Formats: sequence, structure tokens, C-alpha cells
Amino acid sequence: MKQLILLKIIIFISQTVFAQDVTLIPNSNPNPTPDQIAMNPTVSKIFVIQNIATEKIRVYERCDTDINCPHRLILEADMVVGRPEEGSDNDPYAYVTQLGHSKIKSWVKFYQDRNAHYPHWYKEGQSLESIPPKAPKNKSGQATADLAWGRKWMTNETIYGAFGWYAAILTPSNKDTGVNFQWIHGTIGWASDQNAPIRLTRTWLLNVISNPGSSGCTRLSNDVISYLRHILPVGSDIFRIYSKEATREKTCLKTGFLGGCKQENILSAYTQQKESLKWNYTMLTNEAQKTNGLTADSMTIEQLGIPVVDGVNLIEKGIAEIDQYPNPVGLNYLKSASSGESGDRYSIDDGTNEDSNFKGVYLVDEGRFIDYQHPMSESKNGKIKVSGLIEFQTQVPEVLKTTGNYFLPKSYYIQKK
Repeated sequence: MKQLILLKIIIFISQTVFAQDVTLIPNSNPNPTPDQIAMNPTVSKIFVIQNIATEKIRVYERCDTDINCPHRLILEADMVVGRPEEGSDNDPYAYVTQLGHSKIKSWVKFYQDRNAHYPHWYKEGQSLESIPPKAPKNKSGQATADLAWGRKWMTNETIYGAFGWYAAILTPSNKDTGVNFQWIHGTIGWASDQNAPIRLTRTWLLNVISNPGSSGCTRLSNDVISYLRHILPVGSDIFRIYSKEATREKTCLKTGFLGGCKQENILSAYTQQKESLKWNYTMLTNEAQKTNGLTADSMTIEQLGIPVVDGVNLIEKGIAEIDQYPNPVGLNYLKSASSGESGDRYSIDDGTNEDSNFKGVYLVDEGRFIDYQHPMSESKNGKIKVSGLIEFQTQVPEVLKTTGNYFLPKSYYIQKK
């Protein structure tokens, strides 16, 4: 009884602790110079860039030491975006992920959609034994993208726990002038399954018999979404783009006879981040369905003194490997658009290296853009949609711009018929 009372007190305290917010610093100068505009922190200290073209999410720590300094990458991960292959009766591209600028309004632990079409990953009071199993492991102990395992998460024409461990609710959210309720969230599986649920959606067979893309939200593995919940406070900026990727520094020191890289160049700014960051997580049942509910960061839970009891409130405990090294994705039209390797998920080009609809580049090692513009929606009959905060619909914030030389990854094109 004493332990139960203590647990309730700690939960009440942690609800206040984690309802954090970010106050953006206003620009008090009505006529700022270009330098002042560039240095004004109108972008949150930690911000997100989601490249819909390559299905990659990257998180950066903003650099303020000078106007053109590179922002520092602190996370890179795969994601699944909205599917372009099917839509509604009125719009064939109703489910594509819209480009634009939004902010995190809140976090929800074990989110369920308003219509309850996709059940919670876990609901308060639920037996932990009722949750579908973890993905099978290969001989190396890595989780595998097994179709038979994936089917265990599908019941009665729905997907159990489709929103995963956390969901970031974005603002503006509405359909006409917002991001069309397209959140960032987790997926099926457990954190220890790592990227297996994402890889499963990219398998050839599953894409033949089904359409595993999202309805517009961006879907991440549960280890990644849990880490984002830990490092991204309410108010963090989200930028969704559709861009070619490049790096300021050359990624290859020596190229082979057939064009492949024989000797990799470790980027000088990221020599200390070549190895993955080890992050300890502890997912508890505490504060399920709560807005800005308890983080899964083990250190935070320990500091709060929250009891962790196996079989009572412990869901899973482990170590997540967080990729912090920038790896640009090149165009590869020899791969299918749904493979996560084409660099052009919505096929805005025909793959013949002619008449490209891409505008400018995104430097993944700097978190900045050179001459970037969203692709023109008119040229693809509505496949590219732009929404969100008004300024990023037509221009890039000064703090995300840069100039100069860059290096593109090798591209692979098909021959024109």
C-alpha cells in the first residue's frame, strides 16, 4: 500500500516536470539587418528536418557562433512517409506527406487516433501479456523484418499499436492551413526490434500484397521515437522538405573502377560521432495516454525515483543505438520508389537525368540548404503538397541557408526509352 501511494505521488510530480515548453526569443528590432536576421533564434535550439524524398529524419543542434556556421547533427534515422500509390476518390494523392514548417505542440504516450481505428500500443490497466511479441532474431541477434511476425500485429482489418510508443502532435494542425493532422509517431513492435518494423514496410512482397505506407504521418521505430521524446521539447521546429542530399565535405576518398567507393572519408566534423550513441531506455506503463507523459529515459526515471517493477509497470528496458553520423542518400532509379533507397519517394522525376523537378540541395552534415525550393506541385498534378507555417511555404529561413561548394552522392539513372 505504501509503495502504491508513493508511486501515485511520483506520477503526479512527473506530470508537471515533463509538461515542458519552449519560449522563442522575439525579434525586438523592427528593421533588422540581414546579419541580425540570420543570427536571430527564430528556429528552436534543437530542430528537425524530415526529407520526404529520401525517407530520412535528422535532428540538429542549432549553431549560433556565426552567421554561416554548420548546425550539428545529433540523430539520423529512417522513417516511413505517406503513400502516393493510392488516395481518396476526390484526390489520388490524399495520403502523401505534406511539406512545410510546423512545431511540436505536445507529446502523447501510447497515442490512439480519434476514431479508434488503430488501438493503443498499450492502454492503462492492460495486461502486458496481451501485447504482440517481439520480432524474431537472426543468428547475430538482430531483429528481422519477418512478414509472419508482422501479421501478428494485424487483427480485424486494423493494426495493433500502429502509433507506437509516442506521438508528436504538431501545430498548425488543421487540414486547410495546417499540416493536415500528419503527426510524427512510432510504429508496431518493441524498441528492441529497432528498425525491423521500418524495413518490413519496404520488402518487395509486402508492397505487392499490401500498401504499408502511412496515411500522411511520418512513422519511426519505437527506439527512435522514444529518444526524440527525450530530446525534443514542446515548441521544437519541424521542417519537411523534398530535396536532393549532399555534404559539404567529400564522403569518399577513393573511387573504384566501376564507380563505387573503395575508401570512405570520415567527415572531419563527425569523427567523434562515427560510432552510435548508446542510450538507456526504460519504458513503463506509467502515464499511458497522458499528454507530455513520462519519458523513457532511464536516467530521468531514476532521478525521479520512480519504482520500476518487472511484471507490474516495466514494459521494456534496454540500450538503443542512436545514429549520429550524416549519410547522404543519392538518387538511385534502379531501386523502387518504396524501397527507401531511391532518393525520390514520390517519383517527381522519371529517372533519366533530364528535366529535374528538384530545386537546390540539402547539406545533411550542416543542416542547411543551398538554393532549395519545394518542388512545384503543379508539375506533378498535386503529388507534392505544401502546408504549415506560411514563411516556409515560399522561402527558407535565413538561419538554415548557406552557399558554396558541396558534394552529391553518386546517382544511378535509367536509360530513357
